[in-house]
Amino acid sequence: MDRHPQEVGRKQIFQAIIRGLLPYYILNLLEKPHHGLEIANKIEVATGGAWAPSAGTLYPMLRRMETDGLIGGEWQRSTGAPRRVYKLLNEGRKERKQLRKSLIEELELASIVVDTHLQLSGRIAAFLKVGTNTTQHRAAPPILPSRCTSMACLWKARRPMTAMWD
Repeated sequence: MDRHPQEVGRKQIFQAIIRGLLPYYILNLLEKPHHGLEIANKIEVATGGAWAPSAGTLYPMLRRMETDGLIGGEWQRSTGAPRRVYKLLNEGRKERKQLRKSLIEELELASIVVDTHLQLSGRIAAFLKVGTNTTQHRAAPPILPSRCTSMACLWKARRPMTAMWD
């Protein structure tokens, strides 16, 4: 079954975003102690089956987070093979709070970028349909606030995109 190229692209973008959230998933899941396989399975469930981190992705991240003092791990032996069970430490709670704040800011910025792209695309399409009518072109509001030449500037000047068009 062949998929449309846009479908494949959307899935890859979605998976890339999810993979980028791995530290946040781990810090949230470890409010209760879990071993690595449990973490991977819970992430798979949380993403609706879209992604389960491989051992080669998950365990290096867990080791790094443990080295950074965000999580703690200890070996436990039950009926089967020994497992390393991880738990969230106080530094991890602080990092989770900061990471959540950063993620919200980044998502707001991404929303601005997407809205700007969509509106710019629509304006270009409308311009191409109308032609080079200078009166309409001059009357069109700027796509970005004047003086903004970088994403950092756009972030500082953020405002609802609808305000740019009103």
